[in-house]
Amino acid sequence: MEKPLTGKDKSAFKTTIFKPFHPYYYSPYISTLWNYLLNFHKVGTPYYMRSDAFMAHYKNYDEVVENLKEPELLWHKIMAEYVASEAFQQINKITAGSTELSIAAAYSFLSKLLRRYSRKEDMDRAASIKLDIHGNPPPLGKMSNEEYCSFDKAFAFPYGNDSLLREVIRNVSEQVVKEIKEAKEAKETMESAIAQLPGGQSFSHEALSVLHFLENPDDFRKRLKILSSLLRCLKMYTSSIPASYAKEIMVSNHGGIADIGVMESLEQLFDLDILETMYPKKLLALRLLSQQSSVYQRAIAIRPVVFIDKSGSMAEYLENDIPKISAATGLALALYTKLHADIYLFDVEVHKVSPREIIKTLLTIEADSGTRIEEVLNTIRRLPKDRVCIVLSDGIDEVNEDLAKEVARSHRVTFCLIPPSWERDWLKHFRVVKVNSIKDLLPSKILK
Repeated sequence: MEKPLTGKDKSAFKTTIFKPFHPYYYSPYISTLWNYLLNFHKVGTPYYMRSDAFMAHYKNYDEVVENLKEPELLWHKIMAEYVASEAFQQINKITAGSTELSIAAAYSFLSKLLRRYSRKEDMDRAASIKLDIHGNPPPLGKMSNEEYCSFDKAFAFPYGNDSLLREVIRNVSEQVVKEIKEAKEAKETMESAIAQLPGGQSFSHEALSVLHFLENPDDFRKRLKILSSLLRCLKMYTSSIPASYAKEIMVSNHGGIADIGVMESLEQLFDLDILETMYPKKLLALRLLSQQSSVYQRAIAIRPVVFIDKSGSMAEYLENDIPKISAATGLALALYTKLHADIYLFDVEVHKVSPREIIKTLLTIEADSGTRIEEVLNTIRRLPKDRVCIVLSDGIDEVNEDLAKEVARSHRVTFCLIPPSWERDWLKHFRVVKVNSIKDLLPSKILK
């Protein structure tokens, strides 16, 4: 009875491919590859295939060629043809030494290769399985144990002479190199954009991974568009804030001395100009009673508080392909950078966030249940009365009229209405800015 082949026999590489480490050293990376193939393609590939695919991309080209076995099985021939292809040399230059890029390239290679093999064939027809270069077969679907065994054996028998094999591998390798180049460039562009944002230094997130790009390139490009547009808006808004804004003051009964003015109430007695004490007592008393005395005017720096609607609709475009969330966040981060603004995100709940948390939100923004402005007003009501509050939203709902009046009396609030938001009756108590372009959110307009 013929001895069954082991995983070592089925592997296209000699065991020396793993040196100087033990093969177990690479197990976490090969397991990650398994998870991605299983979760996103429902493909349960044999370990030796995953190991070969990863090592081919992780090791440098000369080591890969040196450790290839003489082809005996179909899988051996597939790997030999892949390594010999012109595209693989380009791929290997990109991936060698990088575990992330090697996993991504192995994932791309295996997922494309396996789509071209039918796993519905009977065991006794395994030898007749061909790779189809003329069309895409139906989706693989879930794999049963029986199908898994058949699938393994489809690659683990003598390959014979398959005239289509070389052309198939050439096509697959060209697709892989195109994907990996695009994914690497997209990731680097996104990382560069994030690094320029407040809180973006050393930021890492799964949404930035090359594998995320390969799983869902359209979603990755959407996130990249949001971040690159945010960076554009941030630069525009930051540069438009005059240096004097950082020292902008508002007359108040608290804070540092800003100017000298005429007394408005006896509460300002302790801020009496020292020159007033030089008047005779009776004259001073008369000036005080008639509120003609000079007093120091107290001042505080403008401290904006920005509330950003993070509902899914904010990922849609405002103008010139600028996502609404990018323009709103660009204003918030500009005010954070220049005026130390506090930032809140809201949908049905309100949360104070750091710039780092904002970036995470932008990378994960999804469609959701909408917004509740009443929660925003309740939050504003609890803030110090000297704060300048700015609310940016594309979906204003109804709120309690009494609450709106109370907040309008106690706080300075500006509502920036982004289409398709429309005015409600209760908004008449507040200052409203209608936003139709990114220029409508210039700080000089919002902080009037």
